[in-house]
Amino acid sequence: ATATTGPGDAGGDTATAVAVADADQSAKASADDEEDESHGFPGLGKQYLVFYFTTWDKDYKSSFLAARYSLRSISGDTMLDKINEVTIGLALYGFIVTSTGEDGASENRSALKALGTISVKEYFKNHAPKSAKEKLGPDIWAVLEAMPDVPMAYRHPIYDEVLIFIGGDMPHCIKKVVNTLERSGWAHHDRNLRRNGQKMSLKMLEKCWVASGESSLDGGVSLRKYVKSWQHFIKCSYSRLRVSLSVQITSQDSVKCIKDNCDKDLGGLELYSPLIELLEKMDRLIDIINCTRMNRGSFKGCEPINEPFHKHVIELLNILKYLYEWKKECGGYTHKFLTQETYEDLQWTILGVIGNAMHYLDEDKSCAMYQARSGSDVCEHAFSLIRSKNVNPTAAACRQASARSSSASDAHLFRFQSGANSGGCKRKATDYLAPVPKKSKMDNGGYWNLSG
Repeated sequence: ATATTGPGDAGGDTATAVAVADADQSAKASADDEEDESHGFPGLGKQYLVFYFTTWDKDYKSSFLAARYSLRSISGDTMLDKINEVTIGLALYGFIVTSTGEDGASENRSALKALGTISVKEYFKNHAPKSAKEKLGPDIWAVLEAMPDVPMAYRHPIYDEVLIFIGGDMPHCIKKVVNTLERSGWAHHDRNLRRNGQKMSLKMLEKCWVASGESSLDGGVSLRKYVKSWQHFIKCSYSRLRVSLSVQITSQDSVKCIKDNCDKDLGGLELYSPLIELLEKMDRLIDIINCTRMNRGSFKGCEPINEPFHKHVIELLNILKYLYEWKKECGGYTHKFLTQETYEDLQWTILGVIGNAMHYLDEDKSCAMYQARSGSDVCEHAFSLIRSKNVNPTAAACRQASARSSSASDAHLFRFQSGANSGGCKRKATDYLAPVPKKSKMDNGGYWNLSG
């Protein structure tokens, strides 16, 4: 999935938005597709690609379908062209994109690496606020300077002064981390995660849970002390895709389970301390991105980010520093560390939020960004809606479902009468339009002429 996001003040001069694009491979393929093409007919669409635009603003959420495509195949070059195409199209109507994100698919990663012309080191040296080095401290600054090859941003194709940051999707990152923990320590897998000389694996957490005695309970859910079941540890292709199971692994519940039971002939707390640290870092990343204030009676204290050096920005940078030091200790992308794809997705998830906060928010806290909209959830929800009606849709069915789902949303934001919004929006369309020179109103039912 590819997400596009805009700055943080929907009521200001620039549109605040997040646009998201995603590809669904659910469109049916024709057995005689190649034969149709040989007779001059176009091949049937096999993949369905959509771009959504969603605001950053914490008080006013506006999300609409910006573009949709039915394609035979999707490559990195295809995504590169479509991202630029949609970004330019949105800019013509005053919607300024400031972030693009992805869910880890190879096509998306290839496109964003090609787009990312500004590295982490270059951004913090030439584009970040002047006080960044002082406020971030020498330790974090040293880590940022050690990332000359990590792409972080690129310039807007129309507005050269606007930077578009590369972002990621937190749920997909967490699933990848948990799946790596699952593979760690097994002879038939290529991972054997280690930190400070100690092993880390999902099997270690399973042993603590079994030692608690809850694995033998046949019923009595209310008697359970930990939110765990055999589904968390005995994985299949379906359970590996379930975000809920993954976030329950990287949670304070798992940390408590380890601390309560690791002394029961399992090696003690020292053996488990690196695993606890990893789980705590991922748990905090989830809470910050989701803006979690309370969870199961526990106070998390997370909130929308409203200033360049917000406490959550510093926390995210410390998580980035932890990952960098772990990689350095392991000697790079070895079997002791995460895969390159997982590490890069985690970096982009963190840097995308940090970049937008530092570059587009003011120190007076006049506006805030709701960082939970930085991922591709809006696309996942769109495809979930399509599949709820038809589990195996054709390209035509996908297109029709998208049209129905967007007909009552902000997709028709510009079609209004006498300055009133259609679609039940809370704001006027003019609130979302960036000032454009020579803007005039046409006499064709209330459309805006932005060609000037």
